[in-house]
Amino acid sequence: MEVLRLTRLVKGAGDVLRFIGTPASSGSSATRLEVSFLTAASIPAPELDPVDGIIRMFFPADERGKVERMLRNKRRRFCYFWRSHDNALRQAWFVTSA
Repeated sequence: MEVLRLTRLVKGAGDVLRFIGTPASSGSSATRLEVSFLTAASIPAPELDPVDGIIRMFFPADERGKVERMLRNKRRRFCYFWRSHDNALRQAWFVTSA
């Protein structure tokens, strides 16, 4: 499982928010997060690019306000990414703490 502590929004233009962060567990290699907002009928599963250390998450465009408010708050923010051994199942989620 990848655990990324988000430290800073680096770009928020268009339909993508980009964050940098630091690995928050000993086995983590992710250092960046890209959050995309799509108008497509089906939203793709999250992805991990292990070479560049990027977690990519996708949300419906109509959820942008809610997702942005959570990601732009001043609390400690973490992104978790899990995938099955064969990469057939993937999940990613956010956690904030005081």
